[in-house]
Amino acid sequence: MWLLTGGAALVIEPQVCLVGFMVVFLHSERGLSTAAAAAVLAVVNLLGIGSRIAAGRWSDLVHSRLRPLRAIVLGCAVLVICCTVVLNAPLAVLLPLLVLMGCAAISWNGLAFAAVAEAAGIARSGAALGMQQAWLAFMSAVLPIAFGAFVAGTSWRAGFAVSAFFPLAGWRLFRSVPVATIPRA
Repeated sequence: MWLLTGGAALVIEPQVCLVGFMVVFLHSERGLSTAAAAAVLAVVNLLGIGSRIAAGRWSDLVHSRLRPLRAIVLGCAVLVICCTVVLNAPLAVLLPLLVLMGCAAISWNGLAFAAVAEAAGIARSGAALGMQQAWLAFMSAVLPIAFGAFVAGTSWRAGFAVSAFFPLAGWRLFRSVPVATIPRA
């Protein structure tokens, strides 16, 4: 439970920081109108809905929550690194990467919830989900404050670069959890 919860608590950083500050970044640093920047965020969230459903379906097909979870989290880290590299590139290059990164940053949640519930078993799934949700809520409150202060004191590029560390660290924790196969119905 601790490895799954710790991994999720780390992986939430790009979701609450990079996706959460996307409109501010695109408006203040890249010159998009607030409406255009908000439209990008809307696209990320709409595609994120589909990516969460697709991630769940993928995990059902491969009978594992952790294999897809690990792949998505690693992909998110790679996409954050790519966004960091092209942060000042033309918007035609940056925006598709930001949208993909945002989708990856959003799509992992359901898999982490299901993995915790399944690992805990029916008798303890409520407590396990409560523990995971408490940590996610705590990190969702603390990380954006720290991110905003860090970006204000350094740069957006530094903020993006540091954000790549979180899904990589979460991926490392998820790699330590044995892969359980979901029984076929």
